[in-house]
Amino acid sequence: MTTQRADQREVRVAAADGTDLCAYDVDGPGEPFCLANGLGGNLDAWRHVVDHFRPQHRIISWDYRGLYGSGKPVPPQRVAITDQVDDMLRVMDALGVERPVVFGWSMGVQVALELYRRAPDRCRALVLVGGAAGVPLDTAFGALSGRLGIQSLGGFLRPLLSQLHALEPWFGPVQARLAVLAPFAAWLKHTGLFSPQVDEALLRELAGGFLRLDYDVYLATMKALAEHDARDMLETIAVPTLVIVGDRDVMTPPAVSESMASTIPGAELLTVRGGTHYLPIEYPELLNLRVAKFLRQRVFVG
Repeated sequence: MTTQRADQREVRVAAADGTDLCAYDVDGPGEPFCLANGLGGNLDAWRHVVDHFRPQHRIISWDYRGLYGSGKPVPPQRVAITDQVDDMLRVMDALGVERPVVFGWSMGVQVALELYRRAPDRCRALVLVGGAAGVPLDTAFGALSGRLGIQSLGGFLRPLLSQLHALEPWFGPVQARLAVLAPFAAWLKHTGLFSPQVDEALLRELAGGFLRLDYDVYLATMKALAEHDARDMLETIAVPTLVIVGDRDVMTPPAVSESMASTIPGAELLTVRGGTHYLPIEYPELLNLRVAKFLRQRVFVG
């Protein structure tokens, strides 16, 4: 469930295949943004971005199919990145948003890139945070892969994802019970997956929502994003692009973002010292100021 803001409207949108989508429209006076979430995230994960930019911009987003407020697709495995892009376009059309600045975080980077492949005229600019252009499991946890003596974690995890589906009836309820444990978010903070600067109250709130997800859909979505690859179209991007990554991001190592930024014509790169995969809830002021500068200098010029 997403925290309701006074200036936020929740809209039900029917996907092309009939899936019931939950979309969000945060009213603002200026040019629109469209936010594509990370896997397991929702609009709440963007809270600091929304709070900063809402006075100048309209902001829309939606919950991925089968997660949070959106209905489960039929079949539940219909969660490919291309399906998410279909949904994104339906939401944009339903809310009357023609050409927003598209933000992607983690999985949302792949959704944003696939949107550009499908409909480049629907993207004013791209802000890509902590994500890979494709096959993210092949590059995630690179140092750990080396210590385990395997070429990539992807080759190890892909077969495992299928096996985890059999455990979902047990796994989901157990995780849901863990959500009530306040120390859980603090424990995550000390694993090294999060920076000490993380907004711990927001992290705890997000963890509670994440642990209540439908894990059947979640695992199917993870498998789909692990198979998606948009690297072949990076050189075709012709809109202003800002790539942002933390130098301690183990899920999307900095080298992945550096390669993406160097391949996209004219792309800018920000590497945040001490940042991990969760930059928008760790260093929101730095991220927001850098995005504002990018928009001022490259997107809304004149």
